[in-house]
Amino acid sequence: MSDEERTPPTRIRVTGLQEAQIQDLERFGYDAANEAVLVGIERPPRRGAEIARLARTHDVVVAEADHDPAGYLAWRDEEPGVAVLDTLLVGTEYRRFGIGTRLARELGEHARKAGIEDCVAWVHPKATWAAAFLTVLGFAPLASVKSAPSAKLERWRELHAAEIAAGPDQLWWRHTARLGVTELPGVPLPPDDD
Repeated sequence: MSDEERTPPTRIRVTGLQEAQIQDLERFGYDAANEAVLVGIERPPRRGAEIARLARTHDVVVAEADHDPAGYLAWRDEEPGVAVLDTLLVGTEYRRFGIGTRLARELGEHARKAGIEDCVAWVHPKATWAAAFLTVLGFAPLASVKSAPSAKLERWRELHAAEIAAGPDQLWWRHTARLGVTELPGVPLPPDDD
């Protein structure tokens, strides 16, 4: 089905993870893993029990499109106060309706309330779709950032230097301010709600 033939949801709601949502989220993970295999990325998807356990160590939020699970986001606060985006996954049939952006906005809001200014995400170099979406969200490869945007991020980089060097994933960075507010060239941003 083409994008023109799909009907966008009338309502997108973000909730905490609920047991009834896990089966759909697991299916989205399998679909994404199958897509990744097509470009040579071999990563097993999370099973339902793993998604449930993820909530013990991460903030996990689920987007519902007209009451049906449509995607989820998992992130954690790592010392000394950096948000690490672990998972941002939207079901194939729900893509291009702003659901991923809405989930990213939720992360930004929660992180800012916790006093976290920086967000990082690991991206496989072959996952060009992920890099493109992160770019729309305002992320940039951390290697392209000349100096650490904050002392906390610089300390986080020091603590994870071996992991960063080991690759193959690239580390992307974004300030949490306005995270999830789509920034398009030539289009003014909405005013801050703060």
